[in-house]
Amino acid sequence: MQKQSQYRKAGAKAIAIDGRKELKRYYTYLLIAALACAAFALSLYAVFGL
Repeated sequence: MQKQSQYRKAGAKAIAIDGRKELKRYYTYLLIAALACAAFALSLYAVFGL
């Protein structure tokens, strides 16, 4: 019984850590997408001179 409760506590901690990792990954992808959009807009400006 005691081992199960320890396992559950460890599992809850692991889930919390995974949530933070997933959030960090989301913000990383968001930053990459924003930089890609900015680069695309600058390239259009350079090519067409808008």
